[in-house]
Amino acid sequence: MTSALPPSTRAALDAALAIPTPHLLHQQAPAMQFPGLRVSISPRVDPAQGDALEAVFTAVQWPDEIPLPASLTPAQREVAQAVADRWLDLRNVAIPRLPARRRRWLGLDPPTALELPPRTSIAGAPAGAPLWRVLLLAQQGELTDDAPTIRAAELAAMSPSERLPVLAELALGAYGLADATLAEALSLGSEAATWAQPYAAFLLGLWSDVTASIELEAPSPPPAAKWLATVAFARTGAAIDPAYVSLLRLVVRPEAALEASRAAVAAMPADRRADAVLAAIGDGFANDRVALALAMLPLVPSVTLLDACFDALADEELTLPRPPLYERLRQASAGDVVLASVVASRLAAMPAVPRLACGELVAPTHASQLTPMQAQQVALCAQHIQGCGTDWVNDEEIQSLELFGIFDEQGVRRYDAAVLMDEDGAVFVAGTTQSVAVLCQYRLSCGDAGLKDGLMVAMQGRPRR
Repeated sequence: MTSALPPSTRAALDAALAIPTPHLLHQQAPAMQFPGLRVSISPRVDPAQGDALEAVFTAVQWPDEIPLPASLTPAQREVAQAVADRWLDLRNVAIPRLPARRRRWLGLDPPTALELPPRTSIAGAPAGAPLWRVLLLAQQGELTDDAPTIRAAELAAMSPSERLPVLAELALGAYGLADATLAEALSLGSEAATWAQPYAAFLLGLWSDVTASIELEAPSPPPAAKWLATVAFARTGAAIDPAYVSLLRLVVRPEAALEASRAAVAAMPADRRADAVLAAIGDGFANDRVALALAMLPLVPSVTLLDACFDALADEELTLPRPPLYERLRQASAGDVVLASVVASRLAAMPAVPRLACGELVAPTHASQLTPMQAQQVALCAQHIQGCGTDWVNDEEIQSLELFGIFDEQGVRRYDAAVLMDEDGAVFVAGTTQSVAVLCQYRLSCGDAGLKDGLMVAMQGRPRR
């Protein structure tokens, strides 16, 4: 077959293909370099193959966006077909990632619905354009309807057997489109039951070849792909092969996601559940760690998981009031005698929590409306919260400031509080400038653990203007 490429370009292409494909490994920086933080080091990749291939694509005047196959020149098609079957460093080229996707894009293999024209009528869509191009145009704001609207209509028009591979592609960022969403994954029904294991095997297979990581640009399947696998396994109602446990992603919101997460955990081998849940909890936000631990504790009655829950409850980043969480913890552990005993013992050792309530809300709009004590308290708030919020008083005008009292069970005003824009503020001993707690970006800091719990409960139910 005669080449459409000039001899020098064909030789450059062959030489580029002969360069070994590098692989991408994300590594953590040493703990001593960034104390208290987990920081990823930017991976170093041998650029030889990528640079050589980029030069070849430049020589054939490859476009800046993924082109339609029908628009390719003979030279461009020859280059595209040459790279269709291999994992290569094509990160700097506008061409579909993954060999299987490139083959479908070129028409060498049967298409998914992404490579076919849309099923619904879409205003402004180019005639005959494949769905991936239409969605990309909508995502770029070039069509009348937005991308989520078009995408939802198209997915709804597909049969289950068509929808599954499309969601699988979207979960891997096909064609630069937005990832498959949680709602899209939750739309999977019983049709996913027979698909779960093949999909999980497909994901593990992709990441089993280290050279694949250069195109996938991730050391493991992305969250969207893991969530799709989790929902699919939740729909099976059957035991999950231990080999696939690492693919599961557990989510606590919305409720449908939590139900799917619980179903997936229940389908795991019993001896793998604790590790899987602990891995999901990881180093996430304190609120999410607590919610996930509480949701999974009845399924995974593990002291290790209980410890993780208490660690999250003690985290300074927690913005949820803890006393209601303590009660949920009692309920979650009630079915296991050992856990219930541990929970009762640890909660009994915690400081007493005062019963407090907020009232007497004042929302000043000008500095002249503040009493002398309130003016001092607001000035101290600005010092405490320096760097966490906006100006408290600007040219004598005040916006979004709330002042209120915090009362004990006998109705005695024990504390004064000032909160700006719901997220920053301070709490003082009533009628003084002695601060007992500081609120910065929704996080309450207080040296007295019991008082902090009482204040958090009270401030959650505070009056609003």
